[in-house]
Amino acid sequence: MLFNHNIKHNLKMSPMSKSIWMFTILLLTMKFVAAEEEDDENIITDLMIGVGIAICEEFVMCKLFMVIMGFVGTLIVLIGLCSGEITCEDICNRRNARRGFTSGVGYGVTRSIRG
Repeated sequence: MLFNHNIKHNLKMSPMSKSIWMFTILLLTMKFVAAEEEDDENIITDLMIGVGIAICEEFVMCKLFMVIMGFVGTLIVLIGLCSGEITCEDICNRRNARRGFTSGVGYGVTRSIRG
């Protein structure tokens, strides 16, 4: 009986460990999304990104990491726009609008289910 208790105790993860695993899965998912160009196949991935963001908001470190990455991403986009490497057409197009909407649906559904 003692052996089973130790296994259950070892399988419990701290919130920090859960956050690290969540970041890893989210980053791998984003990498695969960037690698594919097929719009129809990315709908489930975009939904899962929204789910990951909603779950990540429940952990302080994960939320902090998202805020920092948001600032860094915004800064990179602004530098790209000012240097001419990125155009407005690269940002505002049908594909990005659909991906944002689909991720938002995944986020909203997860927030409504988890309370």
